[in-house]
Amino acid sequence: MLKKYALVAAAGIMLGALAGCGSSATTSQTTSVTPSSEGPTPVTLKVWQPQMEQTILQAMTEDFDELHPEWDITWDLGVVEEPDLKGTLTLDVEAGADVFAFPDDQLTDLVAAGALSEVQQYKVVVTNRNVAWSVAAATRSDKLYAYPETADNGFFLYYNSSVLTETDVATMDALLTKAETLNKSILFDPAGGWQSASWFLNTGTITYDGTTQTCDWNNAAGLSSAQGMWNAYGTGRILSSGNHAQLYADGDIIASVSGTWEATNISTALGANYAATKLPTFTNGNDVQQQLGSFTGAKLVGVNAYTDFPAAAHAFAEFITNEANQLERALVRGLGPSNTAAGAAAELESNVALAALAAQAPYGVLQSTAVGGTYWTPGGALANAIIANDLGDYATLQAMLDAAVAQIVATAS
Repeated sequence: MLKKYALVAAAGIMLGALAGCGSSATTSQTTSVTPSSEGPTPVTLKVWQPQMEQTILQAMTEDFDELHPEWDITWDLGVVEEPDLKGTLTLDVEAGADVFAFPDDQLTDLVAAGALSEVQQYKVVVTNRNVAWSVAAATRSDKLYAYPETADNGFFLYYNSSVLTETDVATMDALLTKAETLNKSILFDPAGGWQSASWFLNTGTITYDGTTQTCDWNNAAGLSSAQGMWNAYGTGRILSSGNHAQLYADGDIIASVSGTWEATNISTALGANYAATKLPTFTNGNDVQQQLGSFTGAKLVGVNAYTDFPAAAHAFAEFITNEANQLERALVRGLGPSNTAAGAAAELESNVALAALAAQAPYGVLQSTAVGGTYWTPGGALANAIIANDLGDYATLQAMLDAAVAQIVATAS
């Protein structure tokens, strides 16, 4: 069948040339269907994915066509980066893509906007094949609204194995002692309240249901966490900003906190000394070892509620997020699968970053159901103050925590 593409620039972003990349694996719940005697049904599917996904995406459309001769599909492929999806789609949902990728923290707003077609035909399949928390990230009010594509939006510890042992990276105390001895540093960027939440997530409670934000970080456990964070940064051995790969290459840092997106650059900088693991424990204000937590998040694929071709759109969304295609993304782009079988594949056993992400997973908190818009400004300001060991206008650390939490739990707009 003659393949047809209508290449577009979505939201004013120019689409780069698409190049073929070898055939993606085609294992899927969808099966090949013989066209009727009247011939295949004409279908147009507009698909938005990030620029880095375009080569893989084109290969997947070719495989999907092979599986579905009952549809004569014209592919309308556009570039919209995942963080920009909500803003782009909600400008005109009806004119938006039939299938699109987005981070899970946009799900609540997309559901409220009536932009998502509920997943029904493939709900059991999707639920059974993905890690439970990624399915929860795609669910609201017991309705599944999207297909998990990755489960890798989290962070962990990278380190230089030529100077640090597995014992050294187990605790923040040992890391800081080694950094002091070597006159080096650790990079732990608060990331506007994102990574700095690590110090509180495993003792405090923070939740967001789309309207109401709760947070108890100003209780006794939260104060103890804040004191531990204050003491750690007070050593002067933790940097709060910088380029990971460059700092490793220059020999300025021995460890850093980040996610899979830094894996290639850090691996290049450290070479044979490249290593990663879960985040360490730290000594809190009660002189007790406390595990650093992390936010977790998934990337999802949604189907437009206004698509003219719901059967084909859902079948394609299911296909590009199946086991084989998630494994393909992991191997080609280093993205962490939400599919349990893909995540356990032997081909990924040597992936240092994905192994570290998996080790940190038990200490992760789903970001999309933890924080809303009212968290970021006060959360980031709190982190900056603690990092600087500066109480500002507050008499005590407790008073500063009380003020930050009061702003965090302010009514969401």
